[in-house]
Amino acid sequence: MPVPFDQLETVSFAPVARLARQLLAVPITFVTIIDGYGISATHLLNIDDDSHNDWESLSVAIAQLAIGVAGVVEIPDGRADSRLANLIHETETCACLAQRLVDIGHEVRGVFGVIDRRQRAWTDQDRSTLSDLSGFAIAEIERRDAVRSKLAHAHSTEQLFQLAKALTAAAGIEQIMQRTSRIAGDLVGASLANAAIFDVDTGELKLHYGKTIRPGEGDRSLGLRLNDATPLGRAVLTGLPIHMSSPAEIVRDFPLEATDSAEAGLQALAAYPTRRGHAAIGFA
Repeated sequence: MPVPFDQLETVSFAPVARLARQLLAVPITFVTIIDGYGISATHLLNIDDDSHNDWESLSVAIAQLAIGVAGVVEIPDGRADSRLANLIHETETCACLAQRLVDIGHEVRGVFGVIDRRQRAWTDQDRSTLSDLSGFAIAEIERRDAVRSKLAHAHSTEQLFQLAKALTAAAGIEQIMQRTSRIAGDLVGASLANAAIFDVDTGELKLHYGKTIRPGEGDRSLGLRLNDATPLGRAVLTGLPIHMSSPAEIVRDFPLEATDSAEAGLQALAAYPTRRGHAAIGFA
């Protein structure tokens, strides 16, 4: 999973920036990281003057150019390039070299680039060096992914352990359903989590809340008719998972739930039937 920007520590890219300064004799290095939503953020890694904002705008523009190019983006004179000229002061120029970062799964994860404050004819050696440095940068991104994956796995393992403890201590089916839905809701990051089990005596689905949005909601003992008017009811009847990713989808597929969903501010919901049927767990 790609690294979110709020966890991006540019200090970990500092060794690559120092190598770029030494091997390519450039004062400015930047890295752009693309997150899981396709949004990018560009970070200057080494700059030794007060014109940070000017160079940041230029590095963002260069990164945008490099994202769509399989090879190296090479600009010997920024003033002569119409794509960058308006970002460069009329008394100055610069030279730029950038390459997109592609991981082992052939996914574009960002851009690594350098900027020289002078006009410069880049050489084959310069391009080869940039390619090598880009390899270090993508390795750092993949290292971050591995760390995050390990932490996520450890968190899931702990949650499952807590679920086992909760079920062992449960006094009856109601506590089992409440605790199961609460911990499952925590695992998926849901605001609301509930579970329903079919009562053969009454012919109803009995609801049990593990996580609620509105005060007192979990204190109610609720029963639903077994039909497909609700996500949990449809999941039990069909044996298929239900996914709604927007308020419009909720209103379209479950019009009877529209008012409650709007009042609760629900933006998405899901319901999953148990393997043997007769029960389902829901999230919103």
